[in-house]
Amino acid sequence: MKRTLQMIAVGLLLTLSAGCAPESDEACKHMIELMKNDPERPGFLKDMDTCNRRMDGVKRQFGVNNYRREVECALEATTAYKLRQCFAASDKDRDGVQVRP
Repeated sequence: MKRTLQMIAVGLLLTLSAGCAPESDEACKHMIELMKNDPERPGFLKDMDTCNRRMDGVKRQFGVNNYRREVECALEATTAYKLRQCFAASDKDRDGVQVRP
């Protein structure tokens, strides 16, 4: 019985934490704004639709925790350089596996 309650509590915490991730629209607007004049801008930052599809792909393929880390890092970035560091850290976390749209 105690084990069952523990599992329910863990499941509830995971469910609640999944709902706390920022929306991809907010992150995409910020990333596109930071990278708009950058010649090395990634292709997924060309427009909101493409960016949102990519971010949804991150969430679906790598899970909400990976998505949350990437979005929070991107929202904290104040320069294109810092944003590129977020992308590099995300790629390293995923062992170089590319996001499927």
